[in-house]
Amino acid sequence: MSTTRANFRKLLSQAIGDWKTDTTSSAGTTAGIICVRLADRSDSFYNEQFVRLTSGTGTWLNDTRRIQTFTQAGGVIAAYAAFTSAPSPTGLTFEIHRIDPDEKDQAIKEACRETYPHLRKEIVDKTLVGGNPLPNSHFEDWVSSATKPDNWNISGASFTVAASTAAETFRGGATSVALTRAGTNGYLYISESEWPALLDFNNSVIGIYCWAKSSVASQMRISVYTKTAAGVETTTNGSYHTGGGEWERLENLSLSIPDNLVDIEIRISDDGSNTVCYADNCRVIGFPHYKYLLPAQFVTFPNKIYYQADSGQSRFGCDDVDEQLPWVELFGWKPLDDGTNKYITFKYAVPGQRKLILKGDGYLSQPTTDSSTIEVNDPEAKALVEYAAYLLYDRLSAAPSREDIGRTEREALKWKSKWEQDKPPAIISVAMRA
Repeated sequence: MSTTRANFRKLLSQAIGDWKTDTTSSAGTTAGIICVRLADRSDSFYNEQFVRLTSGTGTWLNDTRRIQTFTQAGGVIAAYAAFTSAPSPTGLTFEIHRIDPDEKDQAIKEACRETYPHLRKEIVDKTLVGGNPLPNSHFEDWVSSATKPDNWNISGASFTVAASTAAETFRGGATSVALTRAGTNGYLYISESEWPALLDFNNSVIGIYCWAKSSVASQMRISVYTKTAAGVETTTNGSYHTGGGEWERLENLSLSIPDNLVDIEIRISDDGSNTVCYADNCRVIGFPHYKYLLPAQFVTFPNKIYYQADSGQSRFGCDDVDEQLPWVELFGWKPLDDGTNKYITFKYAVPGQRKLILKGDGYLSQPTTDSSTIEVNDPEAKALVEYAAYLLYDRLSAAPSREDIGRTEREALKWKSKWEQDKPPAIISVAMRA
């Protein structure tokens, strides 16, 4: 079960006695909003507090503004800074806070991480595939940067990529990479600079493929660039996507990687101007592989790993959306932490093209919007609110301009004590099968 950030802000605000919500009774202006039910308070009652609009479809949605004046007659709130547009029609939901709701949202976000391992989410990860040595080949991880997937890079002055989670834009997992070329041709790539283990392909024969979606023909293809110590450079291009806006598997097979390899790049090209296309599940096949980069959502190592057993069907061509049974638990694997990355390693190569399932736990999701969900419910929700309240007051007590530092420090200590009393046990998944 889960709860939205909006609901957690409400729970936090109610817990600290700072919650007021209602709906507008008339169309507002960029200067403020109107609610006749606020007229039960005197002039200036809400001055210097904060108002946030939380419903509707205008550009003012989720605008937070400090209140300059409140006029009892008519229930008129006027803000210091204008809303991005006039809030209308009537019936729009708004919240009033003494403490900036943006500060509350930040405290909730930080609490989702800092309460681990007392509060945690269960992880069932299905992004890894046996025999594929590429890191983050599923493009789920964008921890290091919002402008490119972890372990990958981009080339092209007017070429950009972004994580895409919209329906039908990913194939397996929950994210793909969206590619856009505005000027000269560009490409997403991974090289030995990003992942030195690619040099292990030296003097071998491999195949590479990825799933791609493009509405324009001759726009997307997968290519491999190599350079030897003697300076011999070779680029081998695969066939283009045929267009039509459907998912296709782009292939570049039977690639003879030269000896004395010093440079290698696997490229997913976008040769169509101003057209967005999508790539997902890039794989190298035909290369024995014993070590897999742990997906970023794991805080510790998984406690169990499964793989698709052989049911008499060929595994070639299976991909991350295939859920072929039976699933069999894998034994004999070991965790590895080199100080930079975490891996799971195997004594023997996992059969190629067989999907892996990793089970463990991780941080709660850190919400970025009001509709974002956090994987807790009662009674864990109460504990999360208590820790968020502690973080909120702790930050307020450190603000140099606060006049009531003593009170906020006492509130921080009070909520920290409540958290210590109510926090669940810190149970961490342990790799029992290593």
